[in-house]
Amino acid sequence: MRIASPDALDREAERFEPHLVVCNEASQKVRGAVISWVEILIHDSLDANISVGGQDLRVEDITIDYLLGMVDETEELVLGS
Repeated sequence: MRIASPDALDREAERFEPHLVVCNEASQKVRGAVISWVEILIHDSLDANISVGGQDLRVEDITIDYLLGMVDETEELVLGS
């Protein structure tokens, strides 16, 4: 795991090559470089745009359980299960 400022996110994603990125704004570079990403929209709720293995969707009030499920799904994709 690595923490990066929004200004450094693209550079860190390219250098670190993560499988999953959680951020508040997923750039096109991040979207194209990782298997899964979560873009948490912090407003009156914690809605999120997500993508796991190219499957994009919007989740209302994302929970930690949902996020951990994404970690598991991403791991399965990486390991080829």
